[in-house]
Amino acid sequence: MSLANSVGGRDTQRKVNPTSDRGNSSISTVSIWSEKIKGKGEDGPPLILLSEDYSFGIIAVSDGVGGAGSRPVCIDGEQASGARVAAMKLLEITLAFFKKSWLQDSYNVDIMEGPGNIMDDKKTTQPRHSEKTSIDADIHSASHERMSHSSFTNLSANEEKTRLHRMRKHQSTMQLKPYLPASVGNCSAYILDGAVCGPNVSRHIELLGKAIDGAFEKMNHGIAKTQSSSRLKTKIQRNLPSTLAGWVYRTTPEREITAFWAGDSRCYVLRNDGLHQVSQDDAKGDFDAFEAIWADPPLTNYISEKVPNNIKQKRLLCDYQTLLICASDGAFNYQPTPMEFEFVVLRSLMSSKNMQAWADDLAERLQASAGDDVSIVLHPLGFDSFDDLKALYKRRLDELKEQFIAPLEALKDKRAQLEKELASLKAEEKQKTKEAWDQYRVTYEQYLHEGNLI
Repeated sequence: MSLANSVGGRDTQRKVNPTSDRGNSSISTVSIWSEKIKGKGEDGPPLILLSEDYSFGIIAVSDGVGGAGSRPVCIDGEQASGARVAAMKLLEITLAFFKKSWLQDSYNVDIMEGPGNIMDDKKTTQPRHSEKTSIDADIHSASHERMSHSSFTNLSANEEKTRLHRMRKHQSTMQLKPYLPASVGNCSAYILDGAVCGPNVSRHIELLGKAIDGAFEKMNHGIAKTQSSSRLKTKIQRNLPSTLAGWVYRTTPEREITAFWAGDSRCYVLRNDGLHQVSQDDAKGDFDAFEAIWADPPLTNYISEKVPNNIKQKRLLCDYQTLLICASDGAFNYQPTPMEFEFVVLRSLMSSKNMQAWADDLAERLQASAGDDVSIVLHPLGFDSFDDLKALYKRRLDELKEQFIAPLEALKDKRAQLEKELASLKAEEKQKTKEAWDQYRVTYEQYLHEGNLI
């Protein structure tokens, strides 16, 4: 079966042990976030939101579009580039949206149906880093008009009132608990206690787009533009432009993973047969991943205040151990080739003794080559331990090195040797030329120093 329909592996790929998603202390999510210029970065801190039993969750990254959003804006009394603001707020909105939607799944209520005020219940626990902006209110303003009571048409008034009361009570007690991933840099990482992920993930992602539309429209109305303008002139200017990429996964009743994205931040799966890009870059031209590194084509789609936004998605079935990855282009676009990006990830994994050591080492390797901000999340599915994770990918690393990396490194070494020899020849040529000139100039300049200047 093709990757378009399922995520499996070669015959030697091991089937998942259902209990292995239940939170082993030696296995965790990896999150890396770094700014090229401290305090000026335009990637949002990665988002990780997991259920208490790890049976479902979401990971996501965002990357402000610097060209289109390079001019400064002022929100909440703070000034920053529109790209930075958009990337930061986008993940806050995504966190708040899925917290709400999974609450409603707990009561089998469509997020766009049922009583509208469930979207702006003031008792809801606010996520960290969102004290200055009411994201719940933004989501409410985006969705309230579209809500109906259709899911309650077969309920009596008392039954409807009882269900609403239970939902509100559950919402007031449901908490975001801190989750500690293996991380470098900031991230928003939480365990959501008492929620359920319903079967219609695709609909939730569609409605996330509508919630973002409403929230970004509202923020745009409140933007106070500064007098200065961007030195970087582009054909298109946006106040709040950002890419978005992430995964929603469910392990019951079947292992289902859904990628969602807008822009050129990417969603990957890393199986024992290699790295697979799942998202398709929203960029101009028909470039493959290798060509795009050098072409750097302009984006044709990304999140902004210009609505409606278009969040694309792809659903896969995954019965095997898998590493879900979402990353901004700063993580992968500064590697010479896509296979060398995979090699960096796996070589770092094999050289590390635990998840945090892997995060530290991978961050150092990515930052060493990056000319941009870096954000990446790697979430293991179906592994019992860190040793289990390493065992699965050891053979793949050996194959990757033998088939792709070693031949390229041999050519690079040969080129380096030839360049060294060429440099030596150039130096010798320069020296010999100088010696020849010193001998030639004796007669060449003879009459420069004889006779009288008239």
